[in-house]
Amino acid sequence: MSHAEIAAELKIPKSSLTQLLKTLVARDWLAQSDDKRGYRLGKAFSRLAKAKGQAGDIVALCQPILSEISNATHESVGLHMLRGTETEVVATVPSSERLNISMRVGDRAPLYALSAGKAILAKLPVEMQEEYFSNVEFLPLTPKAKSSPEQLRIELEVICREGIAYTFEEFTVGCAGMARAIISPAGEVLGAINVATPIVRYDKAKRSAIKEALDNAIHKIEQLISSS
Repeated sequence: MSHAEIAAELKIPKSSLTQLLKTLVARDWLAQSDDKRGYRLGKAFSRLAKAKGQAGDIVALCQPILSEISNATHESVGLHMLRGTETEVVATVPSSERLNISMRVGDRAPLYALSAGKAILAKLPVEMQEEYFSNVEFLPLTPKAKSSPEQLRIELEVICREGIAYTFEEFTVGCAGMARAIISPAGEVLGAINVATPIVRYDKAKRSAIKEALDNAIHKIEQLISSS
């Protein structure tokens, strides 16, 4: 479509459309046609379609493994995916314990506040991390929530080295969380799995059991992805 056709379709002045088109081209949502007289859909739409299909595949692959983690730890388990500056629960298995941490499909939270969010953020490319830090606002969600980029940057370095992320009452008072990211064969972050437990049950033995369950699960998932 030409500049004039797009303006007519959207019912906005051509002068107002010019900067918008430049932005969409710069971000790969649009591309100029070969003759430079019009625009077509850009590569970002293809990536978005691919990501949506991939998300469904990951959920189907991970669901039984989430159950294995929950059975091994007796705690609630969630699969999370990146949504802008947030993480979203896309699959979950509840704890069998009467006192448990509830996670619901569709729940969202800031990346800095959840173990799954930190696990994802730590494995993102540096330029994506910097974009995140330039846009995020640290809100006092709980008394123990991260309050500055410097605090989070230090923690991300540790997560990147050790492979596992932790939270202690940073999003929900009384809740501890541990998480590991899922990485594709190409090095892309596909999501993260977290285990959430009440603080009253979070001792050395519980921490060890959760870490072992997460390590085994992520290894299994990444092997399945590689062989698919």
